[in-house]
Amino acid sequence: KGGVTRSAGINGSGGLTFDGSTGYVDLGFPAKLNLRGQITVSAWVKPNNVSSQMDVVTRDWDGTATPFYLALLNNNTVEFGTYRFYFFGNPSVNAIGNSPTALNDGNWHFVAGVFDGQAFKVYVDGQLVGSTPDPYGVTISDQPTEIGHNTNGFQGSHDFFSGSMDDVRIYDTGLSDTDVASIFSNLPPAPPSAPT
Repeated sequence: KGGVTRSAGINGSGGLTFDGSTGYVDLGFPAKLNLRGQITVSAWVKPNNVSSQMDVVTRDWDGTATPFYLALLNNNTVEFGTYRFYFFGNPSVNAIGNSPTALNDGNWHFVAGVFDGQAFKVYVDGQLVGSTPDPYGVTISDQPTEIGHNTNGFQGSHDFFSGSMDDVRIYDTGLSDTDVASIFSNLPPAPPSAPT
């Protein structure tokens, strides 16, 4: 959508910059992204100042649930969780963790959310920083998966991301601590050298 521009990623190519007010990427709702239970969502981010919630990746609310969301809550705090219908309410189940370094310090940071069948977990720069037990995980939805914002059940756009993002990944399983640390340690590939 408008408000997103291509920019240098963590290794010089492949990144996107979001304007914080209109820009996001709509991945639609293909069956392969309509996951249930386990999931891993990750991205390299270089945000501007986080004065209110900024969504990294979200599966949109369908009227009863938001299957998953990975978001920055402020300059140090990352959240990963779900908002699901329980017949008696819609509580959020999430993991929240703090980065030891401000996420808006001008450097790239790796953020990840995992549901591994036992708990929602959140990681910053390869380290587990928060965990919340839960037996259910994410739910399915007929709404799109979006990068950089959510539409909050047709009630308008919310929580736009401001800054740059690179190498967004969604897995259909809950990766281990070792797997997440490995992704962090192996940066996205650098662009090919120009021919001489």
